[in-house]
This record gives sequence, C-alpha cells and structure tokens, in this order.
Amino acid sequence: MKCNNTYKISDIYSEILSSSHLVECPVITIVTVVRNAKNCLEKTIRSVLCQTFQNRQYIIIDGGSTDGSLEIIKQYESYIDYWVSEPDQGIYDAMNKGIQKAKGTWIHFLNAGDCFYSNKSLQRIFAKKCADADIIFADHKVAYDDFSRIQKAGNLSHLWKGMIFHHQSMIVKTKLQKKYPFRLDMVAADFDFIYRLYQNQHSFLYIPDILSVISAGGVSDLYRIQSIKNYKKVVSYYDKSIFIDAYYYYKVVDTIFRYILKHILPQHIIDRIIQQK
Repeated sequence: MKCNNTYKISDIYSEILSSSHLVECPVITIVTVVRNAKNCLEKTIRSVLCQTFQNRQYIIIDGGSTDGSLEIIKQYESYIDYWVSEPDQGIYDAMNKGIQKAKGTWIHFLNAGDCFYSNKSLQRIFAKKCADADIIFADHKVAYDDFSRIQKAGNLSHLWKGMIFHHQSMIVKTKLQKKYPFRLDMVAADFDFIYRLYQNQHSFLYIPDILSVISAGGVSDLYRIQSIKNYKKVVSYYDKSIFIDAYYYYKVVDTIFRYILKHILPQHIIDRIIQQK
C-alpha cells in the first residue's frame, strides 16, 4: 500500500486495519514536535498514520505556530491521541512535554519534516526480539534536494565520538525517558541522554534496518561546532583524557575546514563527495 496525498486518510486506515496480521505487539508512543512547519508537517503526520503497526499513541507538540501548521493538525486531530499548541523553551522542552504525556511502553520522536522509511518500518522493527532492550537504534536515510543516501548506524563502542545514530532512528523505553528528561541547557541534550544510558550500562540493541528518512540541511556550521563542544562536555564528564581532548579539537578544525571548502567548491562537486560517503 502506498501512502500519498491521493488517499483519503479514512481509506488508508481501513486498508491498514484489514490487512494487519499483528495480534500481540508492544505499544509505542510517537511524538512529533513542530513549530511553523506548515510545508512539511503533513508528510510527517501521514507517515505515522500509514504505519501498518497500529498499536500506538500519537502525540503532537506545537510550539505556538502561526504559519498554518495548526490547521493541518486540526485536519487530522481525530487520528491524534493528544496535541497541544503553546510556547515552549525550545525543542527539548517540547520533547519533554511529549514524554510527560506518553503512555506507551516505547517512545519514538519523529519531528516535523521527517518520516518513516516505509509503511512497515515499525512492524519490521518490532518483529525482532527486542523486549529485553532499553534502547533500539537503526539506520536512516538522508534526503538531499537532488539525491539521497543511506546512513548506517555506527559502532556503539565509538559513542564517545558523538552521535553514531540519528535520534529519529532511535526507540527508547518510555520509563527511561521519563526518568531522564532532556536537559534544557545543552545544544546536544539528546546525546547527553544517550550517553548517560550507555554509561549506566542500559541495554542497546542495533537492528540493521532503515527506520526513518531525515531531511538534510538547515543546521548551521556554528550549530555543528556548538554540538561538537557539547559532545565533548558530555563525554568528559565520564571520561577525561588528553586523547578525547585531541579528538574533539580535530573535529572542530575539520568542521571549519569543511565550511571553507563548501564556500569554495562548486555545488555539484560537494554533492558528489557527500554521495560517496
């Protein structure tokens, strides 16, 4: 079944429910955080509603949008378990609001503009034996303007180097998200959360499948440098060494070098370099 704008949402639901063969499955809460993302929000909502894995709770946290996003939410509100629109202190504050309302055994964040890789993404993940895991992580697809590429999750032993998988390809036991809400004083609060669980020896399970599609772009080079510094701050809290300091110094220099190249090289060469990663 294809999920696109030519389908009525009621028809989509009817087809899913009539074809689903899953009887027993864990409940998952999916949270979408949005603020003024009218042009890409509907894609995300429909991606959630089109999942063949239907034992789920869907939450949307809007940060007080004024661009028409609310009209899109209201269009689908009969299929949304909870939504709210109010000012927040940033994306992690909004995500914490979603965590507070989560009732599922698992929780997953799929923010505005991103979507699941296929209609069966969650079904494929939960078909695996994952009940004993605390954190499930998988691969993701990065969508650029003219091309896309698959980004494999990294080795967990390299977590000290920063994010080795994308947040939108991570599913966590809700009880842990409630126990450790995201810090509001960090640019990389998601990495802080993940690294804390890793250091506390919680169980991570890698599933070699593509869970989500992430839109590339929109992150400034200054933000990347801030994130690298925050990664170092988190890692250094648990492990202090000259080697770690040297690695993160290299990452900052490398980001600056890439910034310079990006403003010198033609775009088609940059695209070719990215595709060869």
